[in-house]
Order: sequence, then structure tokens, then C-alpha cells
Amino acid sequence: MGEKGKHGALHHAFVVYGMSPSSRKVRGIYSHRFSIESSYRMRNTTKAKTTSKDPVIRFFYALIAFMYQNCWVLIKWKRFRKLQRGPIVIVSDLFQLEHFTALILSESKEKFIIRTIEELAIS
Repeated sequence: MGEKGKHGALHHAFVVYGMSPSSRKVRGIYSHRFSIESSYRMRNTTKAKTTSKDPVIRFFYALIAFMYQNCWVLIKWKRFRKLQRGPIVIVSDLFQLEHFTALILSESKEKFIIRTIEELAIS
């Protein structure tokens, strides 16, 4: 049928190996896997770049990246939602993750001495 004025069928293609090809089961597994992949992709946009082989430092940077994401989501839920009856609708175009990381980076540069890779190459 369709919702919100949309009509017609929407088909998704999946490659299935080693499991029963039930479309509902495949869709459930894939949607869970997609959320995991997208959270890692978001983490990689906020994670500090390092060449350190120390797993403690790398894990620390990953934790900081997840904290950035959680703060971003919390701010979006508190400040960028439509005030209406019914389900909560977030206006996500007003506050992008890239904008939030740019704000954090500019504030960090003011408070701390942070040198970028370009600055290190010049000196």
C-alpha cells in the first residue's frame, strides 16, 4: 500500500549464504548489521587520527569518539526536535555531526595547543 503518499512496492536485494532465505529474517539481520556498520562509520568521522600501535591509546580515542556522538545525539534530541503531538521528529538537517565536530575542534584549539598534520609538516 504505502504510507505518507507513497505507493508501490520497494524491493531490496540480499545475498544469503548458509541460512534460511526467509525474507523477514534476512531483513531483520541486515537492519541490525546496518546499524552497527553506520555507527562505526560515524565513529571514524569523529575519531582522532593516530599512528600509535598502543591499543590503550587507540581504545581511548574510540571512547572519546563515541562520547562525541552521544553528546551530539543528546543535543539533537533536546534542542532540534519539532514540538508536536505524536512521535518525536528530529530536524536533523539543522545540526549535522560534521558541524558539531568542527565546533568541538575549534573550541579545543582555543583551550589547548593542538597541531594538525599540516602544521607538523610545515615545521
